[in-house]
Amino acid sequence: IKGEIKMKLALTDSMVLTKKERKRSITLAIIIGVILMVGVQTVVTEVPKQFVSNIGAQEIIALFVNIFVILAVLLFSRIFESRSAASFGFTTKQPLKNVEIGLLTGFVFLLFVFLVNLLSGSIEVSFNLKSISWLYVIASFFGFLFQGTMEEVVCRGFIMNTVSAKTNVWMGVIINSLIFTALHGVNDSVTALAIFNLFLASLILSFIFYLSDNLLLVGAFHAIWNFMLGPFFGVPVSGYSIYSSIFQTAPLTNKTLINGGGFGFEGGLGLTICAILMLIVLFYFVKKKNDDAARG
Repeated sequence: IKGEIKMKLALTDSMVLTKKERKRSITLAIIIGVILMVGVQTVVTEVPKQFVSNIGAQEIIALFVNIFVILAVLLFSRIFESRSAASFGFTTKQPLKNVEIGLLTGFVFLLFVFLVNLLSGSIEVSFNLKSISWLYVIASFFGFLFQGTMEEVVCRGFIMNTVSAKTNVWMGVIINSLIFTALHGVNDSVTALAIFNLFLASLILSFIFYLSDNLLLVGAFHAIWNFMLGPFFGVPVSGYSIYSSIFQTAPLTNKTLINGGGFGFEGGLGLTICAILMLIVLFYFVKKKNDDAARG
């Protein structure tokens, strides 16, 4: 039918490679992989707390130790499924450029989320130069690069590519987004709207990964998302408060539906609006990519 939207999405190069390389049961691989991720992350995060008392230092360590989770998942996938790092979307082609694109795109998106909340009058923002721990802020920026990339390795590189290669891309997008939402949906101050927004956020990350087929790019987008919320704007990150921030953003209690209250912007309508608009733009490019591929 003329004008019909083609819903079938073609596999990306990393998905094709995943389909070629992977072995074993898809269900078993995902279950073991998620348990491994949670287990390793818990150990490498909790153990340092026994030796470090400063809360800020504990948060920084918790961010950087995600490198061990990344290595554990890649090693497990290599041994259990015979998958290479390339099948996760890792590539040596212009890595810095892709990181820069991810950081810039994420910065612009979160700036819009902040402006929606600010212009709607749902937050009050202050700035106190003396209260800022610059060492924490700078260290957290680099730490979030590891933390954001870790979640993308697990959800997009591992789960999305595995499911997409076995079934189809839409199933990969939906299943990885449900797991992503479930992993974040147990955090403090979570609401029904927050869970919905987490699912939207995962769709955004999934489509960015699909369009770029580059894990460093989507990892950078995820990293700057968390950094902008926490150490930059001073908003809880998925319900977690942070040690220090450049700005102090206080949500007004009578407008928690917009600002997300204790969960942060991810629990409010301000992010919902921006996320839906972002998804419309991303889906346009996803459709264009598939149409171009069909013609070529």
